Amino acid sequence: MRSIDAGVLTASLCNTSIEFKRHVLAALPAKLRAGIINELKVSESDTAQEQVESARRQVVQKMREIIREGRFSMDELADVKPAQ
Repeated sequence: MRSIDAGVLTASLCNTSIEFKRHVLAALPAKLRAGIINELKVSESDTAQEQVESARRQVVQKMREIIREGRFSMDELADVKPAQ
């Protein structure tokens, strides 16, 4: 996730649950996490849905690339507990 542009990562987290944001942000270094949190506070309500969808596709594409390169395994994923 660290290799993904911070702006793209921020846009991809727009309109997601607080629990999901916390889960994703917990895996990031403190400085990057703080920057994304600040950006979300400022721009989440103004980000167009097309921009959000494009950012999410970029994140998926990057994750697929990393998995193909063998730098990440699906076994390394942590379980996300569903919201209650």
